[in-house]
Amino acid sequence: MKNIIKPMMLWLLIVPLVTVAGAMEVLSKEMPMISLPTNNGSTNVELIIENANAEGNQLTIDQPQVVTFNLRFLDPANGEPVGHVNYNFVITDAKGNIVHKIHEAHSHHGMSSYSLLFPETGSFSITINVEGAGAPPYDTSYSGTASSTITVTPEFPLSVMAIMAAVIGIGVAATRFKNLLKL
Repeated sequence: MKNIIKPMMLWLLIVPLVTVAGAMEVLSKEMPMISLPTNNGSTNVELIIENANAEGNQLTIDQPQVVTFNLRFLDPANGEPVGHVNYNFVITDAKGNIVHKIHEAHSHHGMSSYSLLFPETGSFSITINVEGAGAPPYDTSYSGTASSTITVTPEFPLSVMAIMAAVIGIGVAATRFKNLLKL
């Protein structure tokens, strides 16, 4: 009984510390973000992406899942949000077919958000065409086009996990059976 008390006390001390450390790690992780300057440098478009990975200006998404794109339009001169941005948001597949399009969108405070489902794997292009700021006629000093690529990868198949579990189970059973034969 005494031999069990010490490990249990140690376990009761370690588990809360590990749990708190894990929670802090999750909270400290930021959502992936890429910064896309327009082709003429007039506006910086920041994409903050939920449920995706960003490396450089490339996005990777595990399929199938809903991905939220949070767009921020920034003035490259001072980093401040550009108000009343008018833009088009288009996603095309590798063949150039339009998968998703928001035409004549308007962002009041320099921020917008869209949630999209990518049901297929493959390569996609995202294009944000900033038409300008303000009411028509637009202030075209902020106009330009920003773009990036998105790679949608297949999720890890459940069948592979089932096969791995079966192999491990057979290994455990064989080891136990081998030990029974020695008795």
